[in-house]
Amino acid sequence: MFSQMEIVRGILGDVDYLEQVRLDLYRNHGDTLSGEASQLLRAIGGMVTPSRRGTVNKIITLNFDCIIEWYLQSHGLALQIVSRWPTLLRRCDVTVYHPHGYLPISTEFGMRSDRIVFDSTDVDREGAGPSPLRQLFKHLLTSRFILAVGLGGRDYLVRSLLQAVVDTIEEKECPFPLGCWLCTDSVKPAVKDQLRKRGFIILELGGQGSEDILFEIVRRARGPVIC
Repeated sequence: MFSQMEIVRGILGDVDYLEQVRLDLYRNHGDTLSGEASQLLRAIGGMVTPSRRGTVNKIITLNFDCIIEWYLQSHGLALQIVSRWPTLLRRCDVTVYHPHGYLPISTEFGMRSDRIVFDSTDVDREGAGPSPLRQLFKHLLTSRFILAVGLGGRDYLVRSLLQAVVDTIEEKECPFPLGCWLCTDSVKPAVKDQLRKRGFIILELGGQGSEDILFEIVRRARGPVIC
Protein backbone atom coordinates (compact mmCIF):
# COMPACT_ATOMS: atom_id res chain seq x y z
CA MET A 1 0.00 0.00 0.00
CA PHE A 2 2.80 2.44 0.87
CA SER A 3 4.40 1.83 -2.54
CA GLN A 4 1.09 2.45 -4.30
CA MET A 5 0.55 5.67 -2.36
CA GLU A 6 4.01 6.83 -3.41
CA ILE A 7 2.89 6.48 -7.04
CA VAL A 8 -0.31 8.45 -6.29
CA ARG A 9 1.73 11.17 -4.60
CA GLY A 10 4.07 11.37 -7.58
CA ILE A 11 1.14 11.80 -9.98
CA LEU A 12 -0.81 14.37 -7.95
CA GLY A 13 1.96 16.34 -6.26
CA ASP A 14 2.17 16.95 -2.51
CA VAL A 15 -0.69 19.45 -2.12
CA ASP A 16 -3.29 17.63 -4.23
CA TYR A 17 -2.19 14.31 -2.72
CA LEU A 18 -3.01 15.51 0.81
CA GLU A 19 -6.33 16.94 -0.36
CA GLN A 20 -7.28 13.68 -2.09
CA VAL A 21 -6.55 11.64 1.03
CA ARG A 22 -8.58 14.13 3.10
CA LEU A 23 -11.55 13.89 0.71
CA ASP A 24 -11.46 10.09 0.82
CA LEU A 25 -11.38 10.10 4.65
CA TYR A 26 -14.69 11.97 4.82
CA ARG A 27 -16.34 10.70 1.66
CA ASN A 28 -19.40 9.48 3.59
CA HIS A 29 -19.71 12.58 5.78
CA GLY A 30 -20.20 15.49 3.38
CA ASP A 31 -18.93 18.84 4.66
CA THR A 32 -19.62 18.23 8.37
CA LEU A 33 -19.42 15.41 10.88
CA SER A 34 -22.66 14.24 12.44
CA GLY A 35 -24.58 11.14 13.39
CA GLU A 36 -24.26 8.43 16.01
CA ALA A 37 -20.88 7.82 17.57
CA SER A 38 -19.55 4.27 17.65
CA GLN A 39 -19.41 2.33 20.90
CA LEU A 40 -15.61 2.58 20.81
CA LEU A 41 -15.79 6.37 20.64
CA ARG A 42 -18.24 6.37 23.54
CA ALA A 43 -15.87 4.22 25.57
CA ILE A 44 -12.94 6.54 24.83
CA GLY A 45 -15.15 9.46 25.83
CA GLY A 46 -15.83 7.76 29.16
CA MET A 47 -12.12 7.30 29.79
CA VAL A 48 -11.25 10.96 29.21
CA THR A 49 -14.16 12.37 31.22
CA PRO A 50 -12.66 14.04 34.32
CA SER A 51 -12.98 12.03 37.54
CA ARG A 52 -11.58 12.38 41.04
CA ARG A 53 -9.97 8.95 40.53
CA GLY A 54 -8.03 10.18 37.54
CA THR A 55 -8.58 10.32 33.82
CA VAL A 56 -6.93 9.66 30.49
CA ASN A 57 -5.72 13.08 29.31
CA LYS A 58 -3.38 12.11 26.47
CA ILE A 59 -4.32 10.19 23.34
CA ILE A 60 -1.91 9.10 20.60
CA THR A 61 -3.71 8.16 17.39
CA LEU A 62 -2.17 6.92 14.16
CA ASN A 63 -5.26 8.01 12.19
CA PHE A 64 -5.30 11.14 10.05
CA ASP A 65 -8.95 12.03 10.62
CA CYS A 66 -10.59 14.21 13.28
CA ILE A 67 -13.32 11.79 14.41
CA ILE A 68 -12.01 11.63 17.99
CA GLU A 69 -11.70 15.42 18.10
CA TRP A 70 -15.25 15.86 16.80
CA TYR A 71 -16.71 13.53 19.41
CA LEU A 72 -14.81 14.94 22.38
CA GLN A 73 -15.44 18.57 21.41
CA SER A 74 -19.14 17.84 20.97
CA HIS A 75 -19.16 16.84 24.65
CA GLY A 76 -17.60 20.08 25.80
CA LEU A 77 -14.00 18.95 26.32
CA ALA A 78 -11.19 21.43 25.57
CA LEU A 79 -8.60 19.84 23.27
CA GLN A 80 -5.17 20.52 21.92
CA ILE A 81 -4.15 18.73 18.74
CA VAL A 82 -0.42 18.13 18.25
CA SER A 83 0.79 16.97 14.83
CA ARG A 84 4.10 18.84 14.68
CA TRP A 85 6.87 19.69 17.10
CA PRO A 86 7.96 21.99 18.66
CA THR A 87 4.51 23.09 19.83
CA LEU A 88 3.65 25.26 22.80
CA LEU A 89 1.52 23.01 25.01
CA ARG A 90 -1.36 24.69 26.80
CA ARG A 91 -3.73 23.71 29.55
CA CYS A 92 -6.61 21.59 28.26
CA ASP A 93 -8.75 18.57 29.11
CA VAL A 94 -7.20 16.26 26.54
CA THR A 95 -4.14 16.45 24.27
CA VAL A 96 -4.48 14.42 21.08
CA TYR A 97 -1.22 13.54 19.29
CA HIS A 98 -1.08 12.61 15.58
CA PRO A 99 2.46 11.33 14.92
CA HIS A 100 1.61 10.20 11.37
CA GLY A 101 -0.08 13.48 10.42
CA TYR A 102 -3.48 15.13 10.66
CA LEU A 103 -6.11 15.95 8.02
CA PRO A 104 -9.21 17.43 9.71
CA ILE A 105 -12.46 17.89 7.81
CA SER A 106 -12.27 21.66 8.50
CA THR A 107 -10.22 24.20 10.42
CA GLU A 108 -12.82 23.96 13.20
CA PHE A 109 -10.80 20.95 14.36
CA GLY A 110 -7.34 22.44 13.86
CA MET A 111 -4.89 22.92 11.02
CA ARG A 112 -3.90 20.09 8.74
CA SER A 113 -0.37 18.74 8.54
CA ASP A 114 2.05 19.61 5.78
CA ARG A 115 2.78 15.89 5.37
CA ILE A 116 1.44 12.50 6.39
CA VAL A 117 3.25 9.21 6.85
CA PHE A 118 1.34 7.22 4.25
CA ASP A 119 3.77 6.38 1.46
CA SER A 120 7.15 4.62 1.18
CA THR A 121 9.19 7.83 1.10
CA ASP A 122 7.82 9.21 4.37
CA VAL A 123 7.83 5.80 6.07
CA ASP A 124 11.54 5.47 5.24
CA ARG A 125 12.21 9.07 6.26
CA GLU A 126 10.40 8.63 9.59
CA GLY A 127 12.35 5.49 10.41
CA ALA A 128 15.71 6.81 9.26
CA GLY A 129 16.66 8.66 12.43
CA PRO A 130 15.57 10.65 15.46
CA SER A 131 13.11 13.49 15.00
CA PRO A 132 11.77 16.00 17.56
CA LEU A 133 8.28 14.51 17.42
CA ARG A 134 9.66 11.00 17.79
CA GLN A 135 11.57 12.09 20.90
CA LEU A 136 8.36 13.57 22.29
CA PHE A 137 6.51 10.27 21.88
CA LYS A 138 9.39 8.39 23.41
CA HIS A 139 9.07 10.63 26.47
CA LEU A 140 5.28 10.13 26.61
CA LEU A 141 5.54 6.36 26.37
CA THR A 142 8.25 6.08 29.03
CA SER A 143 6.41 8.27 31.53
CA ARG A 144 2.94 6.69 31.37
CA PHE A 145 1.13 3.37 31.44
CA ILE A 146 -0.06 2.69 27.89
CA LEU A 147 -3.36 1.18 26.84
CA ALA A 148 -3.00 0.14 23.18
CA VAL A 149 -6.34 -0.20 21.36
CA GLY A 150 -6.96 -1.15 17.74
CA LEU A 151 -3.32 -1.85 16.84
CA GLY A 152 -2.23 -5.06 15.17
CA GLY A 153 1.33 -4.92 16.47
CA ARG A 154 3.00 -5.17 13.06
CA ASP A 155 3.48 -1.47 12.23
CA TYR A 156 7.22 -0.97 11.64
CA LEU A 157 7.33 2.60 12.94
CA VAL A 158 5.37 1.73 16.09
CA ARG A 159 7.50 -1.31 16.82
CA SER A 160 10.78 0.57 16.34
CA LEU A 161 9.58 3.33 18.68
CA LEU A 162 8.46 0.80 21.27
CA GLN A 163 11.85 -0.91 21.14
CA ALA A 164 13.56 2.42 21.79
CA VAL A 165 11.23 2.92 24.76
CA VAL A 166 12.00 -0.55 26.10
CA ASP A 167 15.75 0.09 25.82
CA THR A 168 15.33 3.35 27.76
CA ILE A 169 13.32 1.65 30.50
CA GLU A 170 15.84 -1.18 30.80
CA GLU A 171 18.61 1.37 31.28
CA LYS A 172 16.64 2.76 34.23
CA GLU A 173 15.96 -0.78 35.50
CA CYS A 174 12.25 -0.04 35.73
CA PRO A 175 10.33 -3.08 37.08
CA PHE A 176 6.93 -2.02 35.72
CA PRO A 177 5.30 -3.14 32.45
CA LEU A 178 5.03 -0.66 29.60
CA GLY A 179 1.27 -1.10 29.35
CA CYS A 180 -1.59 -3.31 28.17
CA TRP A 181 -2.21 -4.29 24.56
CA LEU A 182 -5.75 -5.29 23.55
CA CYS A 183 -5.41 -8.13 21.04
CA THR A 184 -8.06 -9.65 18.79
CA ASP A 185 -7.91 -13.22 17.53
CA SER A 186 -6.36 -11.92 14.29
CA VAL A 187 -3.09 -11.02 16.07
CA LYS A 188 -0.72 -13.93 15.55
CA PRO A 189 0.89 -15.68 18.53
CA ALA A 190 4.37 -14.69 17.33
CA VAL A 191 3.38 -11.00 17.32
CA LYS A 192 1.94 -11.34 20.84
CA ASP A 193 5.22 -12.88 22.04
CA GLN A 194 7.14 -9.97 20.51
CA LEU A 195 4.87 -7.47 22.28
CA ARG A 196 5.40 -9.29 25.59
CA LYS A 197 9.15 -9.00 25.10
CA ARG A 198 8.64 -5.26 24.61
CA GLY A 199 7.04 -5.00 28.02
CA PHE A 200 3.33 -5.31 27.30
CA ILE A 201 0.65 -7.27 29.12
CA ILE A 202 -1.50 -8.96 26.48
CA LEU A 203 -5.27 -8.75 26.99
CA GLU A 204 -7.07 -11.28 24.83
CA LEU A 205 -10.37 -9.91 23.56
CA GLY A 206 -11.78 -13.25 22.44
CA GLY A 207 -15.33 -12.55 21.33
CA GLN A 208 -15.41 -9.17 23.07
CA GLY A 209 -14.94 -5.83 21.40
CA SER A 210 -12.36 -3.32 22.60
CA GLU A 211 -15.18 -1.05 23.76
CA ASP A 212 -16.45 -3.71 26.21
CA ILE A 213 -13.14 -3.80 28.07
CA LEU A 214 -12.82 0.00 28.01
CA PHE A 215 -16.31 0.43 29.45
CA GLU A 216 -15.43 -2.05 32.20
CA ILE A 217 -12.26 -0.10 33.01
CA VAL A 218 -14.34 3.08 33.24
CA ARG A 219 -16.91 1.44 35.51
CA ARG A 220 -14.27 0.10 37.88
CA ALA A 221 -12.34 3.37 37.92
CA ARG A 222 -15.46 5.34 38.77
CA GLY A 223 -16.36 3.00 41.62
CA PRO A 224 -19.85 2.59 43.09
CA VAL A 225 -22.42 5.34 42.68
CA ILE A 226 -23.34 6.94 46.01
CA CYS A 227 -26.91 8.33 46.15
